[in-house]
Amino acid sequence: MTLNAGSLTRPAPIVQKYVEDPLSEALIQGHLGEASLVEMFVDGVELNFRSITIDETGLEQTSDLMLTP
Repeated sequence: MTLNAGSLTRPAPIVQKYVEDPLSEALIQGHLGEASLVEMFVDGVELNFRSITIDETGLEQTSDLMLTP
């Protein structure tokens, strides 16, 4: 395998399909709201996302995001 500048700056197609694309769509469609963080986790065989908002008292409020690649 040969690496060049392009391969170091472009994400792998699998990362783009399963991480970047769903998160980009969620951001564009307003599903992230006031989220401070987005957590990615594996549930069984599925990759899932959860938005986490930290309120002014420091408490975390979570909500699952229904994102599909």
